[in-house]
Amino acid sequence: MVAPGVTAPAAGHAVYRWYVVLLLFLAYACSVADRQVVGILAEPVRRELHLHDWQMGFLTGPAVAFFYALLGIPCAYVADRTHRVRFLSACLAVWSVLTMLGGVAVSFAQLALTRVGVSISEAGATPCSSSIIADYFTPRERPRAMGFFASAASIGVFISFAIGGAISERFGWRGAFVAAGVPGAVLSLLFLMTVREPRRGATDEVGADVRTLSIIATIRHLWGIGLYWRVVTAGACVASCILVMNSWGPSFIIRKFHVGAADVGLLLGAGLGLTGGVCIAVGGLICSALLKRGVQAPLRFVGVMQILAIPCLLFAIRTPDYHLAIIGFSLAYGVQHFYAPMFWVVAQNYAPTDMRAMAAALGILIAALVGQGVTPLVIGVLSDALSASLGARSLQSALLLLPALSTIAAVLYFRTAARVRTSLTT
Repeated sequence: MVAPGVTAPAAGHAVYRWYVVLLLFLAYACSVADRQVVGILAEPVRRELHLHDWQMGFLTGPAVAFFYALLGIPCAYVADRTHRVRFLSACLAVWSVLTMLGGVAVSFAQLALTRVGVSISEAGATPCSSSIIADYFTPRERPRAMGFFASAASIGVFISFAIGGAISERFGWRGAFVAAGVPGAVLSLLFLMTVREPRRGATDEVGADVRTLSIIATIRHLWGIGLYWRVVTAGACVASCILVMNSWGPSFIIRKFHVGAADVGLLLGAGLGLTGGVCIAVGGLICSALLKRGVQAPLRFVGVMQILAIPCLLFAIRTPDYHLAIIGFSLAYGVQHFYAPMFWVVAQNYAPTDMRAMAAALGILIAALVGQGVTPLVIGVLSDALSASLGARSLQSALLLLPALSTIAAVLYFRTAARVRTSLTT
């Protein structure tokens, strides 16, 4: 084992570098699973605690998104200036324990507090992870590493849906919360004991930037990169669709087709996890290839993928067949995830080396506030408002917001490609 205080060399052995990415992949999967497990547990939680749809929308949206997004900025600022391995290990341990505590909540307020605690402790994890990866891999290698790392999000959804649903059916939703937190607690120790802190800028030809800018000045600098804020804005629309499918997809299918959480969790979790994970990983390879032809090519490609998601979403929402609905959601979920590698490339290859965690955190902030902080709650409010006139079909009608968001995302990607000429910093 290697003491975590030892600084890694500029590149390091390829096997060890990919071992680090694997651990970060697992940590990210745990993070997503712990956040999204409420989606598959929504119906039993709602029934036992006598909650409304807007309250479930709050638990899957603002309770997680606002603190996760807002605290991500100061956490990333610290991560850019401190020992990232120790910082990430501590965050992982805390959010895992808080997830387990959700299993003993007896009221909406108590469950909401545990969800807020999870979001706060997870805030710095993804920016910190992306910064570590950037210092272990060269700019040419990063799209592949980032693509693999980002695919953990879909694996986390699969774990939370499939395993969470199965455990909920057997041991209840409280047991599912406890089970969701255990892997992260173990992983935090493994990460702390075996991962070395890399030297900042170790794999960049120009070396590390050393500045003492304030948080506000750092945000202004990043927002001054034209492509960065355009890609972040478009990504927020895509994230809205993806996170609504995570938050409301299981409830929609359970209500419409009257199936159990275990069945929905297994099939929908497998569908979303497989298509999302594969498309993110493959998207990293496609992004690397298309970037050789210029920046506009991958941007247009991502825009086309958002257009392809529109008929898939409409089909999933309107089809009368249970299995076809899962297929439709899974296809839409997959093609929309092609956006992720492009964001990570922009955030890590073209942000200054001392702002990489902040670049990731700022993008996550925008995506989380819009995609998870607002949209799932809006869906819940719309569903409640339409229930008087549409009854059980109210949630189905509210979900028609998804194709509209995918259309907006496609337009933004095409407009960004038209604005960018030859440089990612245009």
